[in-house]
Order: sequence, then C-alpha cells, then structure tokens
Amino acid sequence: GTRGSSEDGADTETIPSDMQAGDESADGDEAEEMDLEPGSGDEDPGNPGSPLHPNMDGRNWQDTAYRAFTTEFDEVVEADTLCDPDELNRLRTLLDQLRVLTVDEALLRQLFARTRNEPAFADAAIEPVALQGLDQLPTTVVVTRHAFDDIVHNLVRNAVQSSLRHCPEGAPVHIGLAVDVEVDLITGLERFALRILDRSPQQLTAEMLRGRYIEEGLGLTADLVAQHDGSLDVEAAAPPWQKAVVVKLPRQDEDDDDLGDA
Repeated sequence: GTRGSSEDGADTETIPSDMQAGDESADGDEAEEMDLEPGSGDEDPGNPGSPLHPNMDGRNWQDTAYRAFTTEFDEVVEADTLCDPDELNRLRTLLDQLRVLTVDEALLRQLFARTRNEPAFADAAIEPVALQGLDQLPTTVVVTRHAFDDIVHNLVRNAVQSSLRHCPEGAPVHIGLAVDVEVDLITGLERFALRILDRSPQQLTAEMLRGRYIEEGLGLTADLVAQHDGSLDVEAAAPPWQKAVVVKLPRQDEDDDDLGDA
C-alpha cells in the first residue's frame, strides 16, 4: 500500500482495491472448505460408514437383538419362600375371583346398549333387545369380564350388521339374547349358554365362524372363546328368528360359589 496524509495531518495507508476483493474471496473459500456435507441418516453414530442394522451375512437384523451375556449371577426364588401357605391360598383365591364373572340381566342390557350406541349405527332403527331365559340369571361363569364383554359385543355387532345388510331396507333390526344353563352329558359339568338371535337371512355356519370366512372380528372372537374353554356354534332358531350364534362357557362349580365374582 501507499502512505499519504489526511487533512488533519495524520498518516493513512491506502489498500489497493484488488487486494480488498481478494481478501473477501479468500475468506469465502475457507468457509466453503469448512462446510460439512450432510450425512444420509442411516449410519451408526459410533461407527461412521456402517448401517444401523448390518445385514452383510444375510441374517435378519432382529437376530442380533440383545441377549444376556451371562446367567451366572441370576437368582431364582421359589414362591413358597416369599410367602407362607396361607398367603399363597389367599392369592389363589384372588386369582380365581378375577376369572369368575356374575352374569345378570343388567350386564346383558349394558353390553347390548354399548353396541347399539356405536356411531356406525347412529341412523339405524334398532329395537330394544329381547331377553329370554331370565329365570336362569344371575349365574356365575368362568371368564374374565374383559373377555366376556368382547365376545358378546362382537357377536351382537355382527348380528346387527348382518340384519342391516340383508333384511329389507328400512326394516327395524331385531336382536335377541337367550340365556340357558346346560349340562354336559359326558362330563356332567354345567355350561353357560348364550344365544345371539337375529332375523337376517344371511347364511352362517360354524365352519364360517371358525374359518374366518366373514368378519375378522368373529374369527378373533372364536379364538377368544376357545381360550376360555368355551365353544362357538350356529343353529337354526324358531320364528320369528332366523338363526342363533351360540357361545358356551364353563359355569362355576357350586362348591366354589363362595369365591365371589369380579
């Protein structure tokens, strides 16, 4: 640069214009060189360049899931060392109570109302449920409340849907619930039987229920009934009904009635 004097006599230094532009471009080049290229997002942060789930040897990545390094220090404690026999008996009684349900008229009406009030049926003309066999109620059934609710809800829903699809358009939907207690001729054990009655002309067989040929919900319901040692079947019904889906579940033994209900 060259030196000169300002109006007040102070020395000043003039920087050539080409050097000023060069300095700015140099700073820009350095900034560009320091920029990092974005990664693809599929790398292991602890091992750059390798995928999160390596599959180089043809195995599925789930095969590399966590496994205990050693079981040397594991401890197994038997239940009888945690509580005495009386406490174990009380625990067994509590578990028995949780799997025993008292079925009465109020419960059946509640489950029907739950289905009837679904948003999908808001515009449907559904008559009040027709209950039969009320003299058999209340009764105790070996099933959890949650499972019983799901079973009845799904079967009633299917009966309503079938009636809406296959009955004359505009005709009101009629659903019945018939209760009975039956005795197995082979085992002598009592079983609670609930028949869901409808007037739909749609054909329905036990094979269709178990084989999942129709609504998937019924296939799941058949599985749920089987898990509780029950059975699911279809039978013809006396007029004005067309058919009945019959669900049978073990009834609580009279000797165990003091267990209570859930």
